[in-house]
Amino acid sequence: MRKIAFKNINAGDSQGSVPGTALFIVVSLSLVIAILCSSIILTAYYFKLQYQKSERWNLLERNLHSGLALLLSEKGDKDSLSVGTLPGTEDDSVRLERYSWGLWRIGLCRSFIQKDTLLAAISIAPSMDSLKTLTLYLADEDRPVSVCGNTFIRGNASVPVAGVQEAYIDNRAYTGDKRYILGKKQKSDRHLPPIDTLRLEAWKSYVQNLKTTDTTLHRGDSLNVSFFKPLRVIRLGKKALSLSQVYLSGHVLLLSDTILKIDSTCHLENVIVMAKDLRLQHGFRGKGQFTGLRNLYLEKNTLLDYPSVLGVMTHGKRLGPSPQITLERNCRLQGVLFLQPSTYNSLDAFMDLGKKTTIEGMVYAPSRIRLGDSCRFDGGFYAHRVLFSSGSTNFENFIMDARMDIKGLSPYYLTSSIFPWSTSNNQILQWLERK
Repeated sequence: MRKIAFKNINAGDSQGSVPGTALFIVVSLSLVIAILCSSIILTAYYFKLQYQKSERWNLLERNLHSGLALLLSEKGDKDSLSVGTLPGTEDDSVRLERYSWGLWRIGLCRSFIQKDTLLAAISIAPSMDSLKTLTLYLADEDRPVSVCGNTFIRGNASVPVAGVQEAYIDNRAYTGDKRYILGKKQKSDRHLPPIDTLRLEAWKSYVQNLKTTDTTLHRGDSLNVSFFKPLRVIRLGKKALSLSQVYLSGHVLLLSDTILKIDSTCHLENVIVMAKDLRLQHGFRGKGQFTGLRNLYLEKNTLLDYPSVLGVMTHGKRLGPSPQITLERNCRLQGVLFLQPSTYNSLDAFMDLGKKTTIEGMVYAPSRIRLGDSCRFDGGFYAHRVLFSSGSTNFENFIMDARMDIKGLSPYYLTSSIFPWSTSNNQILQWLERK
């Protein structure tokens, strides 16, 4: 029988052993590959998370703008509150709120998906109707309009049947364009186009019934209230006050039953101030709605930025002195200047605009209004009767050195829905908050 011989291979034989360096290289390469694969997987995971987060915020942003579009599309002046999903969606929710804020309206929109939320607060106002907006409207009292000096009037106007004529005052003749009014002229009525006084009365009634949250303001006080927070109502009562070094901003309503003075060290932004007699002192600058219930007085060099409101909301029946609005020299307003019509004789009310007053916006004065030298109106000027004073003499329906130019008004200017020149096309007046 044939024998088979087996060769014994020792463990230490160099031909059957694996070098230590090769093993180290294999382990190292395996570790590197594992790290690379883990990094790729982790990168893909975080990329997906960021993509989902970005898509979520983009969706919230789209829903927010859709909600704002719904707020702007609402007609009428009624307050509204709604919570629900947008049309065509199931999980995307918005909360919409719309309410009056003086002459403007406030729109609040919350776009949310579970705990993720975007917020936007805007003020809402309608655009101007170019066919109804006039550079000059003077009620017809059977007397002509007299222009003198370097008066410039550009835009459509409604003037008395007696027309427009040149005048000579204080050794000064008319030196402007011989067409007098650079635009179409039409006949005016005995009264100004009416405004929505019912809304003004509703606002005053709303303010009277508000619950008071504060009764004092001290020097150095600062208050910045979000429009998503409850309204802060500060009633100062019947004690005459002069405010200084006070900062108020946002959802704040400041009320006084008597004289209230605000000096130039105060900073007021987007608030509403209502007082029986309101006085903004020399050099004050701010932005908001400033309303007197009897008198409103602006000292010289006062500046109110857009969109601001100056006005007197009168009572149905005159009590005490006649309502009056006074602007001293070099005052500037970007917004609206108005006086609410009432049941008493409109000629009892009075506006007095000082020398070099500038109004960028609309003026509505169903009363007498006296113009100082070199007043400028970039917008519309509606008045019952215009006065010019020289010494102790008042000239009625005389315009001296004034510039009235509707083309000087910004095409993006928005007005209030109470005025006859407004449209039903609501737009964003101002972005108040965005977060």
